[in-house]
Amino acid sequence: MNVLTTDHPAWIETETGGRVRAVHAATGIWVLSWDRTDLHMNCVDGTEDVKPEARALR
Repeated sequence: MNVLTTDHPAWIETETGGRVRAVHAATGIWVLSWDRTDLHMNCVDGTEDVKPEARALR
């Protein structure tokens, strides 16, 4: 089972109940959004050379 923790202060709740946050990666700024079924990553500034990584906590 995978769990995405979105109750961190960096995640903002949207009007539709999803969550969104900005993440700085090595070559760009990304917007991550979670819509209860999928994690979406979109580069909004810079290049898409290095995507943020989603890692499981152990």
